[in-house]
Amino acid sequence: MSTLHVENLKGLSSGGNANKIIVPSGQTLTAPGHVIQTVDSSNSTELTTSSSGTWVDAGETITITPKFATSKLHMWVYAADEVYGAANQGSAYRIMNGSTIVYDNEYSNYNSDENTQRIDKVILLHIESAANTSARTYTLQVRIRGNGTARHNKYGEPSRMVIMEIAQ
Repeated sequence: MSTLHVENLKGLSSGGNANKIIVPSGQTLTAPGHVIQTVDSSNSTELTTSSSGTWVDAGETITITPKFATSKLHMWVYAADEVYGAANQGSAYRIMNGSTIVYDNEYSNYNSDENTQRIDKVILLHIESAANTSARTYTLQVRIRGNGTARHNKYGEPSRMVIMEIAQ
């Protein structure tokens, strides 16, 4: 194995690929810790649910096809909801990959006072190994805990899902 020691790489200053460093097809440049790709999705459609204990799709879905099986997938989800109507009720969120639960946030918004209203912003963070280069689709689900009502994306504040593939 050969080792090349350099301080800087610089592409040619003229021609069709001026100022570019090109990695040939079939070759891989490995730089652990760098972002390989980012996918994101947002949704501002309001969803109202009153079905206690029933998980429903919140409308946020995102698909990523990892470029490398060795990568880590860093996922961020931001959501806002309003819960009102009864004491000791609230909402919960989870992230699904198909029928598999990849993250479950059972407690995200909990209202302990009867007949009050609470608006909450929820941030979910999840990291997992890519393990393969197959496409996968993640979906955000929400449910109400208790007998009140939850309004996801109330007042048009959009929720957002972001996945960054990080080289290892």
